[in-house]
Amino acid sequence: MFDLPEPEPGVLGAFDVGRFHVRSGPRPESHLMIAGEDRKAAPAPWLLGVEIAPRAFRLVGWIDGADARVDRYWTGSPAHRLHGRVPHECWAVPARDLRPLSTLP
Repeated sequence: MFDLPEPEPGVLGAFDVGRFHVRSGPRPESHLMIAGEDRKAAPAPWLLGVEIAPRAFRLVGWIDGADARVDRYWTGSPAHRLHGRVPHECWAVPARDLRPLSTLP
């Protein structure tokens, strides 16, 4: 489904791990956060990992970038509240809205 280039560490919009963009959170109810500057990131799945121990994460789900970058997930929207506050303007996809890892392309 995705014809992707090799990862480029340190390059804005490049992949984080293999052919994936990966974000992490401290709790199972964490949100997958995609910053505004990531809007030009290469098209690829975005994965959310939840910390289960220091430097150890469990992947909980994924979403396609185009599906994540929609108004309902944009924290800059007055209707959007993330735990009562907005940490910064970004798209914040709740873990419950992510697809199962078994469906990764």
